[in-house]
Amino acid sequence: MDIIMEDWNAYQNARKQAEGKLAFYMHLVIYLVVSALLVSRNLGISPQYPWAHWPILGWGIGVLFHGTVIYVFRGKSFLTERMIERELKLSRADCERLHSEQRSPAPTDLNRPPQST
Repeated sequence: MDIIMEDWNAYQNARKQAEGKLAFYMHLVIYLVVSALLVSRNLGISPQYPWAHWPILGWGIGVLFHGTVIYVFRGKSFLTERMIERELKLSRADCERLHSEQRSPAPTDLNRPPQST
């Protein structure tokens, strides 16, 4: 049983890493395409004033941070782990509450005395 769970956890971690890398590559490609369009637009409309470098620089910082999270920190976020643990605890508490409500007797009318049998 433990081996199966370890394999499943390893698979989930690998899948999460692969999805993160794919998202980064898509982000990078879109950044490069839009940057090329911005430069061509800048050169076509107002070559005397180069403005395209400003959005390219700002967005590039975002791409750099995205790559750093994916390749340097490898998706290991202390905050994310804490949030997952908190959500699991809340989910367990909700399940326990629902389970205890199902076991408790239905509410009775407090104004009426209980009927004796």
